[in-house]
Amino acid sequence: IGYRPWQSGQISLVRGDTLTIDIQLEINAISLREITVTPGRFAIMGDATGSRQALSQEEIQTIPQFGEDIFRSVTRLPGVTGNDYSARFTIRGGEQEEVLVRLDGVELFEPFHLKDINGGALSIVDVNLIEGVDLLTGGFGAEYGDRLSGVFDVTSRRPEAGHRRASVGLSMMNVRALVEGADEDRSWLISARRGYLDIVLALMGEDEDIDPVYSDLFAKFTQTLNSNHEMQWSLLHSSDEFDLLEDDGDESVSTYGNTYGWFTLRSTLRPDLFVQSTASVGRVTDDRVGQGFFFDGAPEFNISDIRDVDIWSVRQDWSLEAGDDHFLKWGFDVRRLQAHYDYFSDRRRFLRDTDGFVVGLQDTTDIESDDTQSSISVYATDRFRLSEKLTAELGLRYDDVRHTDDRLLSPRLHLAYALSPATSLR
Repeated sequence: IGYRPWQSGQISLVRGDTLTIDIQLEINAISLREITVTPGRFAIMGDATGSRQALSQEEIQTIPQFGEDIFRSVTRLPGVTGNDYSARFTIRGGEQEEVLVRLDGVELFEPFHLKDINGGALSIVDVNLIEGVDLLTGGFGAEYGDRLSGVFDVTSRRPEAGHRRASVGLSMMNVRALVEGADEDRSWLISARRGYLDIVLALMGEDEDIDPVYSDLFAKFTQTLNSNHEMQWSLLHSSDEFDLLEDDGDESVSTYGNTYGWFTLRSTLRPDLFVQSTASVGRVTDDRVGQGFFFDGAPEFNISDIRDVDIWSVRQDWSLEAGDDHFLKWGFDVRRLQAHYDYFSDRRRFLRDTDGFVVGLQDTTDIESDDTQSSISVYATDRFRLSEKLTAELGLRYDDVRHTDDRLLSPRLHLAYALSPATSLR
């Protein structure tokens, strides 16, 4: 990067000859692919290109944090805020739901453990599995949509070729086991994590009142098909159960689950043309049951609240280096979500009528509903050099959400001016 390519002509050698070649490379403008035009972009843990700000892996590991969670570490960055009780964070005053979270290009919906505690005390992505994170806090490009505040784009770690290892770790909140390995053509990584907060509470004698159990599993297998194609199979699964017994005898049990499976094919069709295709399925569950009692032990209410969402998605992203002055990106995302909602409540009340007699009333609510959402998104961007120091990116995105009848056309424009090698104005 930073020099023009050099290619030799034909060189003829006979046996026993020794040839020394001196190559003088000419300085070239930085590749458009490497120029950061998006404002508020931060590279976390991974290699930072351009002039984005970065937090290294060593810095992440030394930040005092609850549960060794990457989601909690980003609150050190400008424009990002959070609290001590939750792994959820907000960007520039927006809502927590306005942040897009992706893992290896697949969107994660509510990726948190212990959601009864401030919406999620921990994330379901172990920090030891992460290669790097791109955090965009404003003005993100056309390839990202459906969110207002920012993008939290996570890339999983790839095992080093020629190495195999297994490890077991114990932290303040979790016990984890990991197996990984790689050779010339393939790599694999399997990691399982289980929280032991319920065991600590049991040793303290508090497990009768509150009993949180959570775990997660991540597995990835990568296979190089040939010099131009590579495929990857990935699985992420998490489960939670949160039992709560109040002093008055009321009891609730919450169970949550996130499961995602996806297949990715990365293809280099030409030296300047790259495409990534991803097909994914997912299921997010949020179920709660509870019961309450009067002071005399008689049943007062019984509630069941079950919410399940299934997600299917096909996405494709293309990039083309169209010479020294243009870098093109385009792609599409077709998605279908199917939700099932089942709610039941039975509640008893006692009132006095006009004659002073106690009357018992029973209210019952029973709702069952299914909803299906389909959407398609298309985007295209052109990053081009206006001068040696000025780079522009023009993008256009179209989103068609069928069940709400929304058709959104959103243009994006970015400008980056290099004031010096170390300073840019965006």
